Amino acid sequence: MRADQKMVITINVEKTKSALLIKVADTGKGFDDNKKTKRGIGLANCEQRLKLIYGNSHRIEKGNATTGGAWFCISLPINGLQS
Repeated sequence: MRADQKMVITINVEKTKSALLIKVADTGKGFDDNKKTKRGIGLANCEQRLKLIYGNSHRIEKGNATTGGAWFCISLPINGLQS
């Protein structure tokens, strides 16, 4: 992405029969797959809180889009959530 290009961030929330999916994507440079880095403090805190609430029933995934940029998805179990 060039310095004069605007980054676009997309947020999508979807309810399936068994989960609430929160998907975030951007058009930035993406994650550096070559680095063996730990997750940042924000993501680590998020994971800790979700584990306290949902145990092992939640899922967090991340990756790079084939068209460039990064994506992130949190899946939360639907049971116990209000409609």
